[in-house]
Amino acid sequence: MSSAPTGKGRTVCEQGPETKRDAMLHESTHRKTDEVLVTACARNTPAEIHHRTTADAVTVARTRLMGVDEEEGQLLAEVPRCASPGSRIPVDAPVSVHFSLDRTRYRFVSAIVDDRRRIRLNEHRTVPGIALRLPDEVERSQRRSALRILTIRYDPILVVLAPPHPEHPEACAVDGPAFRTWMVDLSMGGMGVLVDTHVLPTARTGETFYALFRLPQEQEPFCPRVVVRHVRPARSGDSLRVGLAFQNWRPRALRRDQQRIARFVARHERDMLRRRRGHVE
Repeated sequence: MSSAPTGKGRTVCEQGPETKRDAMLHESTHRKTDEVLVTACARNTPAEIHHRTTADAVTVARTRLMGVDEEEGQLLAEVPRCASPGSRIPVDAPVSVHFSLDRTRYRFVSAIVDDRRRIRLNEHRTVPGIALRLPDEVERSQRRSALRILTIRYDPILVVLAPPHPEHPEACAVDGPAFRTWMVDLSMGGMGVLVDTHVLPTARTGETFYALFRLPQEQEPFCPRVVVRHVRPARSGDSLRVGLAFQNWRPRALRRDQQRIARFVARHERDMLRRRRGHVE
């Protein structure tokens, strides 16, 4: 068995007759991948680049897919814009790229191979960009392991974020800072909040807070410890959308809270189903 370059930065193996079916399957996968990426680039499709910095933190950057360089085996994109000031995705670091095309979500694994690439728009103009390694496969995004619901149909749900006490991280300072945010989505794994940049100018991935909030029809408040997973600028431009994951710092308390959240999510889904069927009383 020998291998030869394909001209796209990928390598295929010269195989015997018994593996021709597999080779044809791989070639079909590559063709579908190329078709999806070429179409996405032709439309300058917006995309997000995710780089996991720690077990609990993800740097998220926004970009647009611009073109495919088949000779170099590269995918060209705009210079990524990270939501957190000072954050950047290093060259050669593994990343996952997420985008939507014709109402279908796609993702692929890659790495930035050149962060100073010039992208030619026409004969007279080039723009700064980056080059990503052309992936072997683009897959449709899988469903989340925990169902996430949007909470905007309820009255605004206030979420107060308080950083841990500097000397006693198992609690927050009574007289310490607190930031008012508003919940936009919720799951058993975490939640998304909107925060005014005048209240909290930035949030860094990996930063921890205590989150105090109440849910409709729930008597007791919630106060889990959360970690910032990603930060994105909101469409309005004067607020941030922050993704928070629940930390397993008190297993029993977390399980109890997650059970309550699961009941709330289930009630929400039943209510939405009744509304769709027109059975609202």
